[in-house]
Amino acid sequence: MMRSIPNSLQSLEDKHTSFFVKLEKLQAGWGVSRKIVPEIGAPNEFLTSVNLNNYFGAGTKGRVSYQNRKQDLKDRGKHDDHFVLEFDPAKLDFRSLVQEAFFQFVHAFDAYYAYIGNSKLIDFDFEKLRMTDYRKEVVRIYPVNYISATLCKWSFNLTLAQVEERCKSHATKVKVEKEGIFIIVSDEMLTPKQSEAIDETYKRLLGRST
Repeated sequence: MMRSIPNSLQSLEDKHTSFFVKLEKLQAGWGVSRKIVPEIGAPNEFLTSVNLNNYFGAGTKGRVSYQNRKQDLKDRGKHDDHFVLEFDPAKLDFRSLVQEAFFQFVHAFDAYYAYIGNSKLIDFDFEKLRMTDYRKEVVRIYPVNYISATLCKWSFNLTLAQVEERCKSHATKVKVEKEGIFIIVSDEMLTPKQSEAIDETYKRLLGRST
């Protein structure tokens, strides 16, 4: 899952084309399976979604959704553009996704928040997620995360440097960039139980109750 704040000066058509052109540079295995930008239909009043099933390889399911730039977009997560990709990690190169492609996906979509995790965790968090503003709160620390500087401040009241200092000795990789931080706890697909333990540990590290 990735979330991005729409830029009212960039049309959704331009963002869509830019996203997929950038993804063409990904290495085989996580690059697009077709060198054709998937067609985007006419925007509806609020949200336009593009089906991406099998676009990133056989058996993958996905969609990318864009807010209609003509509506009154507020500073709220419900007005985000978002991208979702589902796959069987046993059938694809999961480690390559975490170690390389994830970073490029985040940059290509201009995401402020992104994660990779077991889909069953969404069921665990469903009630809380319904009430959450994604731009203000990180509900769960996943095995693989990208969190913007602004979201770190809102959710943890910490700077990027402070988040890095608290996480770097516990994670496989922590990488700070100008706009955010990548926290890679594990490059293996973990069970929900293992993921729950990660969430508890990192929320304590970041000063948040579980």
